[in-house]
Amino acid sequence: MSAEVVNPMGPYTVQDWLDEDPPPDGSKRELILGKIYMSPAASGDHNVIVPELYALFKSALLLSGRRGLRPVVTVNARLSTARRTAVIPDVAIINRSSSAVAFTPDEFELVAEVWSPGNSNAERVRKFDAYAQAGIRYFWTVEQDGPVVDAFELRAGRYKHAATLRAGTVGTITAAPVPVKFDPAELLTDKLF
Repeated sequence: MSAEVVNPMGPYTVQDWLDEDPPPDGSKRELILGKIYMSPAASGDHNVIVPELYALFKSALLLSGRRGLRPVVTVNARLSTARRTAVIPDVAIINRSSSAVAFTPDEFELVAEVWSPGNSNAERVRKFDAYAQAGIRYFWTVEQDGPVVDAFELRAGRYKHAATLRAGTVGTITAAPVPVKFDPAELLTDKLF
């Protein structure tokens, strides 16, 4: 009698994921351990926070004089071919100028995810594990309610909590390529032009 080997890996590869056209409805398709996960199109608050977070990173990088780093939004992250994992962080700081369709882990200095109320705990854990396995040094999460920002730094292959900032409190997060000083309330402030 032989034992059946169960492969927890899904059938899809990173190349399969890259070959697919983006969903036309604005939903996000990500690949984790060979399985496709779909998220619905982002909420209004999510779509306000993402460009504000981008602007915050851009300003901090400019103030620090760090040349060669740039913030980007919703780029393809080819995290691991062997682990068949590729995701789309909401905002990231990359260390190269590139017209590539997908970036590799060594090109990311920081990734940030804006959690929607519908994100399951399992989805959050999968993202934490995927970014940590890829070796990305800094990971930020933003809870829309508040908003609340949590920053994590990779140590010994695992993310360790480094800071929490809540709306109404100005603070500096150093778990980033450059220190970032802000009040999370700024991320959800409606601005009229």
